Amino acid sequence: MNRRTLLGGIAGASTVGLAGCADRVLELSMSLPIIVNVENETDVERNVTITAHEIDTNRQTFDEAVSAPTESTATLGRLPNDDAQVVVELMAPTTGEDSPDDGDAEIVDVEETLVGESTQSLTIYITDDGLELELAYR
Repeated sequence: MNRRTLLGGIAGASTVGLAGCADRVLELSMSLPIIVNVENETDVERNVTITAHEIDTNRQTFDEAVSAPTESTATLGRLPNDDAQVVVELMAPTTGEDSPDDGDAEIVDVEETLVGESTQSLTIYITDDGLELELAYR
């Protein structure tokens, strides 16, 4: 066997091996969860609830409520990167004497979006006008 044949065989085998690794790395990056952040850009502490339901099965995969302090960012956690519909509800600001006794807060704004495998993060902005959602992709 001459050198060219040997080197060609080694190069071909290494290319095939690297192609398998690249597929696995791509598969891992596509299965990463979606990071959920809430940014409150108002002068009042606000409460939001975030729920997500899988598109195919309607199974709830995420249900979180967060109190976002004024002019700050809160990271809620990670949402599975399945194809899902995400619903974000903004509650009316409450003060000590205005807060309801039964724990039910008035919903003042609702936004919905779809997420999936290519979604990297969901950022929820609370503004004086209501909610704004921003998706970042991989």
